[in-house]
Amino acid sequence: MAKTIENDPRWPDWANRLLNNLAVDTEKVRSFAFSVGPHWFAREGTVSLFYNGAVFVRAVWPLGIWVQLKWSRNHRFQAGFGCKLIGRWGLNLRFQSTESAAAGTSGPNLGQAQGWDRGTT
Repeated sequence: MAKTIENDPRWPDWANRLLNNLAVDTEKVRSFAFSVGPHWFAREGTVSLFYNGAVFVRAVWPLGIWVQLKWSRNHRFQAGFGCKLIGRWGLNLRFQSTESAAAGTSGPNLGQAQGWDRGTT
């Protein structure tokens, strides 16, 4: 069994313990994602929860839905809930710029797509 165990410093200890106990074996996580945008329709991979596109949708088993709406080269809205690709449960509701995405939460995210390029966001 391969579970992703995290201790996010933004969360209290009890929340990290709960999320670690509820984590799903990553080998059991399944996902289907697509983006629509300047590069037309593309089936996306599983390296990142979100990929670049004017509209991006990811469905995850067990129970997860993740959506991104990008209205300009450098601005997007991301929302979702449920199981993430790493088997952890999460909730996401944010407006994000390309710069803030590259800066990351706990360190830089290298190799992210810029502008309308295909790739991870």
